[in-house]
Amino acid sequence: MNKTKSIQIILCLLVIALFAGCSSIKNASQEPSEALKRYELSNGIPVYIQKDTSNQLVSIVLTISGGVTQLTPEQAGLEMALTRMMTEGSEQYSYEAIQNLEYKTSASVYGSVTSDGSFLNLTCLNYYLDDMLPVLLDGFLHPAYEPEQYTAMMTDYGQRVYSITNDPMALLQQTLHDSLCEGTPYETNASPTEQSLPFITVDAMDDLHKKIVDADRLAVFVVGNCDVKQLLSQFERALGSLPHVHADSSFFALRNRDEITLHDNPVVIPHQNIDGSAVMVQAFAAPAPFTPEYAATDLAGEIYSEVLYQVVREKHGACYTPRAGIGGSRINFGHIQLYRVSDFAHITSYVQEAQTLMSADTIPFAINNDGSFSFTTIEECLEEYKNQYINASYSSQLTYRGVAQSYASSYLAYKDPFIRKQLLTDIQSVTADDIKRAFETYFVQGKKQWFAVAGTDVADKIRF
Repeated sequence: MNKTKSIQIILCLLVIALFAGCSSIKNASQEPSEALKRYELSNGIPVYIQKDTSNQLVSIVLTISGGVTQLTPEQAGLEMALTRMMTEGSEQYSYEAIQNLEYKTSASVYGSVTSDGSFLNLTCLNYYLDDMLPVLLDGFLHPAYEPEQYTAMMTDYGQRVYSITNDPMALLQQTLHDSLCEGTPYETNASPTEQSLPFITVDAMDDLHKKIVDADRLAVFVVGNCDVKQLLSQFERALGSLPHVHADSSFFALRNRDEITLHDNPVVIPHQNIDGSAVMVQAFAAPAPFTPEYAATDLAGEIYSEVLYQVVREKHGACYTPRAGIGGSRINFGHIQLYRVSDFAHITSYVQEAQTLMSADTIPFAINNDGSFSFTTIEECLEEYKNQYINASYSSQLTYRGVAQSYASSYLAYKDPFIRKQLLTDIQSVTADDIKRAFETYFVQGKKQWFAVAGTDVADKIRF
């Protein structure tokens, strides 16, 4: 490398440092300088590009639709494994070669999965895009399944499965998924399970790979400083001739929202690693993100979390951290989570006390010296909670990678890259009455089920 190029790279790295990290946008309210634009390869694969020339970084996300709805329970974790193998060796790039390139260019190539599909991610200086994009694309098209990396992956997955059984919170989350998603298209776990480990073989990954190299499954998202014309040409050469395996466009069309499965009886799992305490979750059905009532319900959870904190922790000292909220998936559920419970006989009555206050629109925000609460109302605190919500949402998109991932996640789950941004607009229009209705509909009136992982010495002391 000549001296001039070396100086250019050093200057690029200095620019990165000034932007507070590997791919920062200048502040939480600033979007990339151009709008997201949609292009299309010759076989119909959509490519979304949001160009920003304020620094020298670019982030690319290749999305693969499908996910657990296309897999059986014994295939749990198979797509996660395939995605990992795609970034750890290909026909043109060995694992060692990829590691060396990432080190020399300060780039990152990695894979991730959701219930609705998977991602291949690349973030790098645009100076190195011609070096790193072929790594991403060749990994997707021609994974090598290097024996050493496969063995390391399976060892890692075996340890992960073992750790779940020994981690009370992880076990609770696994139990929630298995129970609530039973009988739905999402009952297969995205991560490996003890039962699925023997089925994660190279042959099984290769069979799945043949199915996902499919123009109907793919979309690309790019955010950052790039030559749009050149980049589209590179995508066209690599992906533009891929076949349409599923010619029926409805194969991955959005289904009607699936309801979670709630049972009448609570589930309590004794566990020696949390003796003397418990972690608990009350689950209930919640609206999916593309429905009109989602924003109000999500914001209701934020306000209710404060009520729970003041009542359950500050007043009664019954657990370390109480929290309420709703998820963001197509099969969605709300939850009240209680971490490190200590008052097993009264904990659920304290939750009921908090619920009664929230329903009466009396929101405690502090305890006075005499032990009484200072109260506010939903109307009075609403703007503060909206601002907190919006700031938290923007904080996850302070990088090109975060923006690209947000677009890609929205597209993967809802075939609409803008739905997560629309949520922020919806939040702004939520009224106090909207929140009251949402709270009563989902947090109060809906069917609920308790789940707990508790110490072996206290599991029988919990009263529901």
